[in-house]
Amino acid sequence: METILAQSVGSLNRPIISGLVKDIIHVPARVDLRERALHPGHMALLLDGFVSRHIDDHLGQRQVVALQIPGDFIDLCAPPPRQHEHDIATISTTRLALIDSHGLWEALGAHPDLTRKLWSIGLMEAAIHRQWIFRQGRLSARARLAHFLCEMNIRLLKIGQSNGHSFRLPLTQSDLSEICGLSSVHINRVLKDLREMSLCLFRFGRVDITDPIKLANLAQFDPHYLDPPHCLPFPSPHAKEF
Repeated sequence: METILAQSVGSLNRPIISGLVKDIIHVPARVDLRERALHPGHMALLLDGFVSRHIDDHLGQRQVVALQIPGDFIDLCAPPPRQHEHDIATISTTRLALIDSHGLWEALGAHPDLTRKLWSIGLMEAAIHRQWIFRQGRLSARARLAHFLCEMNIRLLKIGQSNGHSFRLPLTQSDLSEICGLSSVHINRVLKDLREMSLCLFRFGRVDITDPIKLANLAQFDPHYLDPPHCLPFPSPHAKEF
């Protein structure tokens, strides 16, 4: 937990958050976190595993609107309201640190650096959401999936779970279709296209990116919204290259 905390909020703020952790729990895959783990008065830090935020329509068709990885806070921005506009569920087996929300807000007054850090985390989450909206609204099917994989590559690279070319991504093709807003048949065709273009391979919950620059160009992916350029495994593409 200490390593994840240091990566998430910095070494200076790590002991503050650590002191507010009330419990560490393990949650199986494909479980609704609102029902099983997250209760009013608590937020959580994801220590291991992957968590989705999603909205279901009246027919039960799901749209994934965010994917959270180790080091991400769940319900950071505000104590959970009584009614929610989206659901949260585990994708894989997860480990969560439950944090006292009230205690955290009290601590912010005495620790301005922690306030600034949590504010920056909120800004980055907002930037990621905007990119997901752009991806769904403007990109082709192949570019949507390419953009998502480029983003996950950078986010996982920052926490040491990608080497810039290969990383574990425990998603099914159905999950990918719900992330990209495509049918399962269509996402299967897109995965085949990316493989035949020698750009990347998704197999058995693992992604291998053959050519990060070409994949980024296809995706119109500019990684700077994900933070410092020095962490990037490839140069940011320019608009004229798209």
